[in-house]
Amino acid sequence: MIVPFSFVGGVVAYLVYPGTPGRSRFMSFDGYIELPRGGLLNVLDYLTLRGSTLFVTSESSGTLFKIDLDPNHPSVSSVSEMPGAGAAHGIALLPEANIAFITRSEGNKVDVFDPKSLQQLQSIPVADDADAILFVPSAKLMYIANGDAKLATLIDPVKRVTVGRYTSPGKPRVSRTGPAVRTALSKSCRHQLCSGNRSRQAIGSGAMVSRSLRRAVRDGN
Repeated sequence: MIVPFSFVGGVVAYLVYPGTPGRSRFMSFDGYIELPRGGLLNVLDYLTLRGSTLFVTSESSGTLFKIDLDPNHPSVSSVSEMPGAGAAHGIALLPEANIAFITRSEGNKVDVFDPKSLQQLQSIPVADDADAILFVPSAKLMYIANGDAKLATLIDPVKRVTVGRYTSPGKPRVSRTGPAVRTALSKSCRHQLCSGNRSRQAIGSGAMVSRSLRRAVRDGN
């Protein structure tokens, strides 16, 4: 793929070609899965895996890609698409149910869809800059990090309605490792777990997060 960069007085063409990663003791490289292109430059965001199905969001086009992984020949895995308005970010699938949620920052909404057929079912309005999303089983709620709004939105995934929200001193970002739910308040920690005193203060156990979610719903904040 050729990506052009312009400057005063001319244009420079920069060739982008994915190569083969270096060897690893822990895994082997089987190839790439080519996704349909939505334009000259394609920016992908979150990846969510359930069983042998991989969901990938495109921030640039708003498209959700569903990849049915072929265990024997991954590079020829089938790919289907679900278009959408607004930059696509996080995906959360409801356990033991055929319902999934996808955040869209530019549209300021969370779309509800069928992860098998990719049929869109509903849109739930949320605050500005909806980004990361996760399901908290102990609270039975969806947690959506609204970065620019500096708050988190709480959604009842069964009723599919907003049930509360709470403010944050910084831009909320979330990631999950095992049973712990880690909440990072710094935008620099968006794609990795933070280190240092600030992140340690922001890290809570699943039980602590559950209590804060219930309190936010009760107080309506």
